Amino acid sequence: MKKSLLLFVALFTLIMSSVRAVAADATLSSLTISAGTFSPAFNRNTFNYTIQESDATGSVTVTPTRNAGGATIKVNGNTVGSGNSSGAITLNPGSNTISIVVKNGGTTDTYTLTGMSE
Repeated sequence: MKKSLLLFVALFTLIMSSVRAVAADATLSSLTISAGTFSPAFNRNTFNYTIQESDATGSVTVTPTRNAGGATIKVNGNTVGSGNSSGAITLNPGSNTISIVVKNGGTTDTYTLTGMSE
C-alpha cells in the first residue's frame, strides 16, 4: 500500500510539474487606420499609439485583426469582427481617445489610440 501511494504521489507530482498554465492570447496581429498617420508602427505588444489626422477628414475607422481565434474585439465599446472596420469615429478638435479592447478567455489587452485632430 505504501509503495502504491508513494508511486501515485511521485507520478502526480511529475504530471503537475510538467503542466503549464498558458494565458489566452488577447493581442492583435494587425491594426490599421483609415486616415492619418499612426505612430509608432504597429507591434502586437505595444499598447499605446498616436494618430495625427487633419480636420479635412474629421473621422476615422480602425480595422483590428485578432492574433488568436476566439478573441473578441470592441472598439470604443462596440463589437467589431476581426479584420472588419469599425464604424466611423468622429475626431473632435484637440485630443481624442480610441480604445480597442481584445478579450480571450480571462485575458484582456487594451490598445489605446490618442488622436490629435487639427
